[in-house]
Amino acid sequence: MAKLKTKRAKLSMRECINAILKSHAIDLDEQILNPLLDDFIEYFNSVYKPDDTIPYFHELVGHYKQFYRELTNGEECAFNPIQAINLKRLTQTLQKRYLHKYPESIWDSNTALRQLDTFYKSATTLPFYKSCFSATMLYSKFDEIISQLAAIKEREKNAK
Repeated sequence: MAKLKTKRAKLSMRECINAILKSHAIDLDEQILNPLLDDFIEYFNSVYKPDDTIPYFHELVGHYKQFYRELTNGEECAFNPIQAINLKRLTQTLQKRYLHKYPESIWDSNTALRQLDTFYKSATTLPFYKSCFSATMLYSKFDEIISQLAAIKEREKNAK
């Protein structure tokens, strides 16, 4: 006998909060309930769904494309949506590391461009990443790149 798939109905956030209130025997008048629910939803979205857009993202894309052109002697990169997503993630990773190291600092477009440029230049000292330069590769292999650069730095330190 074939199994029937049933789709579980999902309640809206408003319905969920209202159900929780009713389960605790809190029955409010609609004039009080609706503004209260609006406040709950606004608070939840501001805390748990922060805006993660980067206002100066177009500058970061331009910098990435320029670095790629310089690296490939004038070739244009195929900057697709996957590259954009990974450039954003790479920027967020660098931002977290930078603000952890310098908690009193400000992360703005200049800092982002400087940190990305430093990372690009460091990563491309490794032959593999120079020949396979892409935002996707840099983001997905971020920890490997950092550890390889640290190992090189350690070897150079020990050689002195």
